[in-house]
Amino acid sequence: MAWLRSPWFCAWLILLAFLGQVAAAPPQVPSPVGPVTDLAGILDAATRQRLEQIILEARERTTAEIAILTVPSTAPETIEEYSVAVFDRWKIGKRGQDNGLLFLVAVQDRRLRITTGYGLEGILPDGKIGEIRDREIVPRFRAGRYAEGILRGTEALASVILGQGQDGARGKQPAAPPARHRNRFPSRSTGILLGIFIFLVLFSAGLSSVDRSAAVPVRGRRRRGPSWWFGSGPGGFSSGGFSGWSGGGFSSGSFGGFGGGSTGGGGAGGSW
Repeated sequence: MAWLRSPWFCAWLILLAFLGQVAAAPPQVPSPVGPVTDLAGILDAATRQRLEQIILEARERTTAEIAILTVPSTAPETIEEYSVAVFDRWKIGKRGQDNGLLFLVAVQDRRLRITTGYGLEGILPDGKIGEIRDREIVPRFRAGRYAEGILRGTEALASVILGQGQDGARGKQPAAPPARHRNRFPSRSTGILLGIFIFLVLFSAGLSSVDRSAAVPVRGRRRRGPSWWFGSGPGGFSSGGFSGWSGGGFSSGSFGGFGGGSTGGGGAGGSW
């Protein structure tokens, strides 16, 4: 079974694995239309206006940024993975302070997730967020009062930020987030890029091996072995079609985007 050790066989296995990862890539993250993005259609105009007032007050007084996103579902991703992807794409919070918060609700999944930037974890630890979730949000969600639950939950979260945020949201930030808060999506992208790199190395090695073994003297000339092409040639393999989780893309309008923050993955969620 010498063919099992062939560089070509290994290269095709890597290519198939790469294509499988691309096919399973998560859906594109939506762009925010403002601090409140209601893609599930569960917020009335009055509630949206009140939420925006709360978010604006928190931002003006502490620089902390709150974003609210409702979606029908986060499938095929878990809500934890999806919330980190949205947070990193939207860049919620002030750059260098990472004092952002994302309140994500997946209505059809009956799940919610409140994700914080590392700069807010001191005043809004997981336990505090869980307390607000259980007291203000989940009971109303179970009764089908989604708008009220989001409003009461946001009021409670903003109250903590406003009460302690003068120091907590602007104070000194730790050097680096703990390892448990690593984003899962960069590792997936890194694996894809590594797979492409290994495939190209083995592809080049396979070409060299075939050319050396196939070049034999024939009546004073050299007979060249077969050439293998992808598209227009070995140089025609393109990796530009995969965009991943690219940044930017904020929708037009008065909303200018968030402040450039990031998350370490802290927060709490659950179902109702």
